[in-house]
Amino acid sequence: MKLFNTLVRLMYEETKCGSRGAPIMTDEKLLFKALRSNDLNKINYIFEQLYKKYKPYVAFVSANYLKDTNDIDDIIQEVFMEFFENANKVKNSIKTYLSILAKNRSIDLYRKKQKIIINDSLINFNDILDYDDRHEYLKASLREIEVKIILLHLLEVKTFNEISKIVSMKEKTVKTCYYRALKKIKKGGKNDD
Repeated sequence: MKLFNTLVRLMYEETKCGSRGAPIMTDEKLLFKALRSNDLNKINYIFEQLYKKYKPYVAFVSANYLKDTNDIDDIIQEVFMEFFENANKVKNSIKTYLSILAKNRSIDLYRKKQKIIINDSLINFNDILDYDDRHEYLKASLREIEVKIILLHLLEVKTFNEISKIVSMKEKTVKTCYYRALKKIKKGGKNDD
């Protein structure tokens, strides 16, 4: 068994280095070859090597969206679990696949945390009023564009970029409008700047 593990390790290192004119084998080819062999030892070894190689990169991508190291660790775990479950679906670059997974999972977690914060800050507002009353309250307290931006972001879960295209405004303007509107709601009334 030790001999086998050593041979697999050497095969991985050799194909990555391109020893003596041998073509360099990419991570994608190694993964495909291991999966095709159905050899669990080979597959586990390749996955272990890929995890070691790409873990820092996935952490970096995730850290662009999240600041809490526990959240980043959770994202790393989710990303690699999904990658290991769907490795046979990787068509192009492993790095690109992991990058997209990390970005999407990080954004999802960030949005989820933002909603929790927003919902906690508006808890009395939501408890007291039903949906129609809330909508009327927003209309009475905010400008029409602010109501539209808040509803698009919170109810339809649109990104600021998507909202900016819908309302024909710059993304930064949409963000500013959104956060000012939230401040107005927290203060409880109109704030005509």
